Amino acid sequence: MNSRHDLKNKGFLFGLYQAQEAIKESSTVILVEGQFDVMSMVDRGFVNTVGLMGSSLSNMQAHRLIPIATKMVLVLDGDEAGRSGADKIRAKWKSTFDITQFRLPDGMDPATYDFNTKRGH
Repeated sequence: MNSRHDLKNKGFLFGLYQAQEAIKESSTVILVEGQFDVMSMVDRGFVNTVGLMGSSLSNMQAHRLIPIATKMVLVLDGDEAGRSGADKIRAKWKSTFDITQFRLPDGMDPATYDFNTKRGH
């Protein structure tokens, strides 16, 4: 069985196969941390969402996105790891992607945040 680290180094992005056409059409990828976050976002209509399997973007993962996306929206968890990860992704990839960040409130993640009411559920 592959660990999260192994998968990241191989460029694995959860949901990429299903999201790639929507990403190409919009030139935008939404990045979240995990599988449940992806499923929740897709259920709410954000079909261009993929999961990092953590809070960092590896070189291999980024290089899988470069051919299909010019814009990146970071929706990482509202905790220290998510915020730190988003800062590092922006710093490293700002010359490659047009990056914006949706900062979730403390303790929230994309699976529990209601983007319409701006509250957790």
